[in-house]
Amino acid sequence: MPAKPAKRTSRTNNKKVYFHIYNKGNENRVIFNDEQDYEVFLGYLKNYLTPAADSESVKKTFKVKGRVYRGVPHQPKNYFNKVELVAYCLMPNHFHLLVHQKTKRSLERFMRSLATRYSKYFNKKYKHTGSVFAGRYKSVQINSESGLCLLTRYFHQVNGYSSYQEYLGERETVWVRTKVVLSSLKAKGESYRNFVNQYKLNQKEKELLEKIVFESEVEHFEKGGSISEWGKLPSEEADLVPDVFLRLRIFELVVAAVVLVLLVGLGIRNIRVSEARTADSMPPSEPSVAQEGLEAEIVKFEEVEPKMVVIKIDDGSTGVNIRQNPTTQSEEIGKAKDGETFEFVSMNSGWYEVKLDDNSTGFVSGQYADTEGASVLKADLEEPAEMLAEGDSDADLEVLGETDLSSGGEGSSLGKMVIIKTEDGSMVNIRQNPTTQSEEIGKAKDGETFEFVSMNSGWYEVKLDDNSTGFVSADYAQIEGENN
Repeated sequence: MPAKPAKRTSRTNNKKVYFHIYNKGNENRVIFNDEQDYEVFLGYLKNYLTPAADSESVKKTFKVKGRVYRGVPHQPKNYFNKVELVAYCLMPNHFHLLVHQKTKRSLERFMRSLATRYSKYFNKKYKHTGSVFAGRYKSVQINSESGLCLLTRYFHQVNGYSSYQEYLGERETVWVRTKVVLSSLKAKGESYRNFVNQYKLNQKEKELLEKIVFESEVEHFEKGGSISEWGKLPSEEADLVPDVFLRLRIFELVVAAVVLVLLVGLGIRNIRVSEARTADSMPPSEPSVAQEGLEAEIVKFEEVEPKMVVIKIDDGSTGVNIRQNPTTQSEEIGKAKDGETFEFVSMNSGWYEVKLDDNSTGFVSGQYADTEGASVLKADLEEPAEMLAEGDSDADLEVLGETDLSSGGEGSSLGKMVIIKTEDGSMVNIRQNPTTQSEEIGKAKDGETFEFVSMNSGWYEVKLDDNSTGFVSADYAQIEGENN
């Protein structure tokens, strides 16, 4: 039996372990529709697994309300020396990765970021909504060199986009780490090509392979497609398709022929007449899936990028309580450390509801947490087309030492500033929402300045030091440089 989906347990957070990662299209639909889709997915792997680009080398110029600035597009997260890719196999409706997790929790973040980024590219290209992938990825830990060798052989026995050429020495890709497998085979005096094409598994190896894969052998070979369809590989691979698969295909053809004869015998013409009458009685509708072809087949795809909540502790405490309900009187159900991240669910009365490892939810006080990755530029930024890499629709811009090139001035502000004004020098409350009944989240001194975000019912929304926002009453503040 193929491996069962692995649960999200603490073992996936261990350092220096190997995992077989698998995911497929929602309802088994196509996720790689053409060569560009494969190349984009591989390009994302390269971005994540090679050293990050120097910020100076990727600076761009852009315009904001007619003024020219120089800054850096948002760069994707980098997992170089945190996660290593040992082998891969991409098929039309699913993918396999063999990865080495080198630092704690890095694999989970890497996979979440990869899936989200590819989903955004896919939905933008095909103008679809709905989930691209069939839920969270599946994983199984590989605990032996024998398991690593058998799994790469399994990857490379089908005609898909794979790392086979790297293993044969026909293509060099620095972010595909072949050494651990090739060294193991070399010690046994086995060439990789012979291992893939001619080696016969013994019973013990067959049982081991069944424990670390997620599909049957027939399914694996069947989804590989034809050589002409998925690109040429060495001719020896023509002999790799098992006899059981060939027998299955012959049986399917015989069944199809029998069904066709039966349909003709029952009178296909009558069926068509019945369909026509039914169609006449129905109101006009959108083109059917059959009419739309492959485009219609994947019309329901969408992947919503999950917000992440990061724990931020500034008072030296060792941890923050996770509670059952959004109140300090609620039962404590766990602890969270500084820097730990959780998937955001909702906001409730100043508390973040977050998803826990067992898929239940809990609440963390907003005083000790924030959503990850606040955007620096606001909605008035016109994103220049040349700054958005192909397929990278999440290119928020982070401005580093911005320069106003149109006026020659340096350090020009992109936004207005709010200054606190009190007549008696007293402190002013900063609140969670624009009302005096809202929770107090901080204090501001006379003369202190904040970046202006918006105006709401007589309250200034301002950006705080931790990139979150709060509200200050307009009775005690004004836009800097303007008179009340």
